[in-house]
Amino acid sequence: IIKALIKSISDYKHQCNSDDLVVFKRQAYDNPFMLSEIDSEIYSNAKTDISRKDLLSEYLDYVHLMTEKGYDPKIMLKHVFGLKKGEKDAKRFRVKVTEVMRSPSLVENKDELLSMV
Repeated sequence: IIKALIKSISDYKHQCNSDDLVVFKRQAYDNPFMLSEIDSEIYSNAKTDISRKDLLSEYLDYVHLMTEKGYDPKIMLKHVFGLKKGEKDAKRFRVKVTEVMRSPSLVENKDELLSMV
């Protein structure tokens, strides 16, 4: 089991071999699209062509549904912080997500969040 800090595919190739079990810990949370890249490049799986915007739209619909069932949207929304990892406006996106977490209505803010992705 490899528990090294792996932040990219090149880190994976440098530190691991095909028989290693890798624990990604925070990196999968911080940069979820990295997992798709690894599946594609390392394991020759077809890369998922879902865009960040489509993914966020579907996830926000799910958060809205779960909120209506009594779940706390703040807990679910924190999982989108890494969606813009490495992009120039990532901080602005995280700030907006934080504002939405404090807002009483996710629905009113969905379009604005989607416009940022």
